[in-house]
Amino acid sequence: MFKDIRQGYGLTRNDVARLTRRSVNYVLKAEQATFPAPPIALLDFYARQEGPEVPLLLDWEPMDRDIMRDDYRNYQRRQRHAWLHTWEPVLGATVGYPFRFKWRKRMGQNPWREAGANEENYGAVGAFDFALDEDVYSSQYGLSVGLCLPAAVIYRNELAPNAKAGAIRECMEDLVEYALSGGYAAVDFNSSTLQAEVDAIVRIAVEEGVITHDRANSSAISSAA
Repeated sequence: MFKDIRQGYGLTRNDVARLTRRSVNYVLKAEQATFPAPPIALLDFYARQEGPEVPLLLDWEPMDRDIMRDDYRNYQRRQRHAWLHTWEPVLGATVGYPFRFKWRKRMGQNPWREAGANEENYGAVGAFDFALDEDVYSSQYGLSVGLCLPAAVIYRNELAPNAKAGAIRECMEDLVEYALSGGYAAVDFNSSTLQAEVDAIVRIAVEEGVITHDRANSSAISSAA
């Protein structure tokens, strides 16, 4: 979303970093939507907001801040939905597991290509897809990019998996809504495991403190009907 805006103005990440006085890594994280909310520095910059840290050196029409916020949030939802195209929830109970180990690569997917990452980052590796015969879990970076989660949240979760991180709860709210709305079922997954996967997504949401057991049971009954 921010990447599209930047490229539309013919700017590089270095340009935006220099003009907003932020790091290139900051701009990259914003473009990957791994910040929980769109960062103020980029909202100010693209909205042409006056301020000492955002010099108005470029001649363009300002973007609408509310539209950028909505687009950012919608981008996060799309990325999280796309995550389920290549990753699946672990079907067994995963209480006390780090969040990263609650998802495994779908059979037949390349274990070296992370969901949401750019193909150029992986070179020719994509030519060697093969069926997996063992569980493959995402890297911390891959999980951060694939589910639009702050990298720091993923790192902390590895150390304290039972802590309930707000960013992870929001992510699971998006996945539960997708799973129970029928959008997940519309993707061509194996029908024999679809309900089990929906139930597992709801179960992970319970483990992460998003919904209660009672609501999970009610949701599972509704989705089964």
